[in-house]
Amino acid sequence: AIVITAPNVTLDLNGFTLTGAGGLDGIVLSATATNVTIRNGTLTGWGQSGINGHEFNAPNMRVEAVRAIRNGAAGIAVGLHGQVVGCEAVTNATWGVLTRDGGRVADCLVAANLGNGIETVHNSVVTKCVVRLNGAFGVVGANGCAVSGNTVAGNATGGVLLGGGGAVKD
Repeated sequence: AIVITAPNVTLDLNGFTLTGAGGLDGIVLSATATNVTIRNGTLTGWGQSGINGHEFNAPNMRVEAVRAIRNGAAGIAVGLHGQVVGCEAVTNATWGVLTRDGGRVADCLVAANLGNGIETVHNSVVTKCVVRLNGAFGVVGANGCAVSGNTVAGNATGGVLLGGGGAVKD
């Protein structure tokens, strides 16, 4: 529906809902879309991801106060050093939230997704999230990830799975 290719863009959905059609992503970012912020709205029913900055590794994006519900792939997928803050990712067909290296996920509700609730890559941080009833693990992180202050419960495969040098606290 929306393709962002320019750097330094802020997309404020102003509380509106983007409802999907077909096999598309709701919002997709190219590799040149650096320092993009997407906030304040809902993406639902997209055939692919609600927000996809992961595929082309759009760096330094921020997603805040967004609800991603019933999308055909990930709810919210961010690129290198992406941040997902104060969001909900519920009943998506794969991941609830997906980040690349150096990602940060904070203060989110991630529930009832068919795959892992939150999946991060190296040196990422997951804090103060509620991650429950997902179809695989609640939180998965590669080497050097930190997971703290979360509620992780009722996920089908397990709670938290981290690579070497990872830490779970509180």
